[in-house]
Amino acid sequence: MKKIFMYSVLLWAIITLSWCFRNDTVIDTGNEVVNTQWERVENIDIVEQWDLVGINYIWSTDEWVFDTNLPDVAEREGIFNPDRPYEALAFVVWEWRVIPWMESGVVWMSLNETKTFTIPSHDAYGERDEEYLQTYPLAEFIADWIEPALWETYVIWWVLPWVVYAIDEEFVTLDFNSPLAGMDLTFEVTIVDIQKQWMMQ
Repeated sequence: MKKIFMYSVLLWAIITLSWCFRNDTVIDTGNEVVNTQWERVENIDIVEQWDLVGINYIWSTDEWVFDTNLPDVAEREGIFNPDRPYEALAFVVWEWRVIPWMESGVVWMSLNETKTFTIPSHDAYGERDEEYLQTYPLAEFIADWIEPALWETYVIWWVLPWVVYAIDEEFVTLDFNSPLAGMDLTFEVTIVDIQKQWMMQ
């Protein structure tokens, strides 16, 4: 059951890494509030706008780690996947290739610095929404050679993964909420590389 849930969480994490949000996100780091607006200072060891950065990261809820690029952490938490590469996540700051609170959170961090950010549920995957529970006739699944099982996760028919929330002799209720909906998330990040645009020209 836990493995099935973790696979579902990882699917949502991959999808979320391509999201684009507003540029006024505010993040609580525990000690300070980081806003996404800044002025450029051109310090080679400080993360600024348009820098190419590499990070090590650990994503977790209050109860478990659900994603990391560190193989030793993945093994310890029981989520190690031999088919995925475990390497630093690289992105250009403010190019909108990753979720905004990840980008805005690393601004002004220095090389080899580690910070832990707390992202409230409404700024992460949102709150659970009962409207995302949809009921369909069981016959439709059987017609497509699908045997739905309670709490199983599927990625067919729709782009987003869905979980079988309830099932009886006639109907199947699907849950399209993210498995992380309604949860506050903790994001621990370490800057392992900073490359300035002029260094790459």
